[in-house]
Amino acid sequence: MAKGKWTEAQIAFLKENYKTIGDTELTEIFNSKWEGFTKKGIEKKRRLLKLNRTKLQLQKIRARNTSRGVWRNNGTNSSKKQEQNAIGYRYFCNSKKQVIIKTKNGYEPYHRYLWKNQNGAIPKDCVVTFKPNTDRRYFDINDLELVSRKEMIKKITHNSI
Repeated sequence: MAKGKWTEAQIAFLKENYKTIGDTELTEIFNSKWEGFTKKGIEKKRRLLKLNRTKLQLQKIRARNTSRGVWRNNGTNSSKKQEQNAIGYRYFCNSKKQVIIKTKNGYEPYHRYLWKNQNGAIPKDCVVTFKPNTDRRYFDINDLELVSRKEMIKKITHNSI
């Protein structure tokens, strides 16, 4: 039915629920009632009907999904409950090209976490960076250095020329 014409009941259901239910969950509900719907199809119909959500509505949907256990740590919505990673869990994030660690306050770059635990807080005018020829997957405190933001800009502009 999703590829064909939407019924009045389907449109009414979408209008009644889009403010409180996310598109992933709406897709599941639609498929359980009518079959053949995709998340992209739901999003497209919302756009065509000009059913836009406010920031507050989106925050409430995320909070609801988090309490239900379907909001993943990487910020994406999932219909299946995800196993939560333990504090101290590390992984290499391909998109950011760095190791990430889960802390009690959330996820953060491991090199910054390691520096703070060994040397204390990082000054606001400085950044923790890798020494030359360091493998960003496998490193220790000896592979890191604290550099002022000005020095870092010079390094970046010098290397890009």
